[in-house]
Amino acid sequence: MNTPQPTIRAVDAHVQRVAALLPFPVQLDADMGGTFTLQIDLGRRGGVDDPHDTAGIDPEDPRWWIDIEGGHKTLVSDFADDADPAAVASWIAHTALKEQCPAAVSGPEQFAGGTIARVMGTYGVVHQPMSMYGLGLYGTEGSLVARFGDYVGGDMRVVFDRIPGQRELRLEFEPETNGAYGHGQTLIKMLRHLEACIEGREEPTPSVVDGAQTILVGDAVWRSIRSGGNLVEVEAL
Repeated sequence: MNTPQPTIRAVDAHVQRVAALLPFPVQLDADMGGTFTLQIDLGRRGGVDDPHDTAGIDPEDPRWWIDIEGGHKTLVSDFADDADPAAVASWIAHTALKEQCPAAVSGPEQFAGGTIARVMGTYGVVHQPMSMYGLGLYGTEGSLVARFGDYVGGDMRVVFDRIPGQRELRLEFEPETNGAYGHGQTLIKMLRHLEACIEGREEPTPSVVDGAQTILVGDAVWRSIRSGGNLVEVEAL
């Protein structure tokens, strides 16, 4: 019995979901000379006329792949068209970093230890697959992707890469509806913590040092932007 091929629309939807979970910014381009499906642009290594690194999945052979320099080197995964987008995004992020794809190594999301991450705030965009807030952490032994938004609840998924066949951990959170934008319970917890700090029963979390470090990170981001995207060091306290 032959397995039916996924439609172009289904492939495009899967590609969009995966792209939204990557820890670095990417563009989507249609393969107008072949499958006519969307592909993830992972950047160009050479000049204007040189081919890009890309990632995608073909309807005829529904397995996720990464092409280096237009197919000079191709890496094929075991992820099919029904694979979890978070797991596919983790594989693309790790492979793109290992292969030094421009999109994976040019942004400020790469840490000194090789871990890459993204913190996303898409305010006002509350429709799936792009949640209002998101956090993606991609490490050498596992990855975590969390999504949530006002009134809509959220979910967290964890994939342990070093455990073959291990099912991903999935946690779902019910939406909070109390207070403005569903933040009533959160505000109550914050005020109770503030009260405990004033009375000397708890230490502030985040601390003054945490706040100062956050400001230094923001300053480094702006200095990088003003320099045209160059890497800059975060000043030490």
